[in-house]
Amino acid sequence: MAENKNTDSIEVWRTFLETWKVWKKGVDRNLQTMGLGSTEYSILRHLFEDGKMPMVQMANLIMVTPGWITGLIDTMEKNGLVKRVRNTEDRRIIDLVITEAGIHLFKKAKSHHTEYIAMSLEKMNAESLSRLKVLLDDLKDSIVETCSIKADE
Repeated sequence: MAENKNTDSIEVWRTFLETWKVWKKGVDRNLQTMGLGSTEYSILRHLFEDGKMPMVQMANLIMVTPGWITGLIDTMEKNGLVKRVRNTEDRRIIDLVITEAGIHLFKKAKSHHTEYIAMSLEKMNAESLSRLKVLLDDLKDSIVETCSIKADE
């Protein structure tokens, strides 16, 4: 019995990964037409929606190391999409701020991205989408509960 459950669990894991890999490739290809990768898009989205934030916090949000994000921010800053500013309360902290050019590109990319996501799900009916959302929420809750992982880490 336990072996069947383990086999089922591995199949769910593999199916989830395969689905994510295909969808992520499509998202990346779609965003590339706007001159962005999915990581740059995520950075612009967080800055647009949440406002300025420390680079370390951004690295945690997009699940990369602080060292890795530095090179990416260098490029985004050269392209005029973001800028670094010293935190006014603690000058040791570098905050990221989205620029007007970053806002403009993000708004265009968001529309493009939203259309792509809708198109990629259009073969699924409303009931299937609703069930999928519930199942994914259940999966996340199960992982958070049983593996002691916070959803926002």
